[in-house]
Amino acid sequence: MKTFTEAEKTIARNIDWEYKWMARDWDGNLCIYEEKPKKRNDRWISDDYDYIFYFNYLFSAIKWEDDEPTLIRDIYNPPVLNDAEREYLKTVLKPFHENVAYVEKVHYYPINGDTSSSLAFLFIKLHDGKLEFPNFDLRKMYLGMELNKKYKMGELGITYEEDNHDDQ
Repeated sequence: MKTFTEAEKTIARNIDWEYKWMARDWDGNLCIYEEKPKKRNDRWISDDYDYIFYFNYLFSAIKWEDDEPTLIRDIYNPPVLNDAEREYLKTVLKPFHENVAYVEKVHYYPINGDTSSSLAFLFIKLHDGKLEFPNFDLRKMYLGMELNKKYKMGELGITYEEDNHDDQ
């Protein structure tokens, strides 16, 4: 997950709303785009006009080596879950999704009282029960989730599209 300074977050928040993407070309130029660009030989290309951002020393987390451009809103409002975490929870919670009240990351303290534990688990409160996921290293997984904060599914970027078409 990319890390940005508070100054970079402020700058990103104030970029004109029509620009949605940011990427760095091989020569170090930082560009912003209205439409999602694609990586080519030596630069990112979009159907719209790209705008060269002349503060190339900023946003050092954005690199030419990136496989995808950076969504500008993710700089100042990063997603809570990374793509793998979101897809995993979306899949596992699908049978229960209408019954989920909230999802919480809870610090795990072993029975022996070791308060230096780096373990946590996900607690899913259902309207009529609960689910507890296996322990994980809180320094390696679900890094965007705050401990003991109750997240609604939408806050985690988990949504379910209902299938509204008839099978023919």
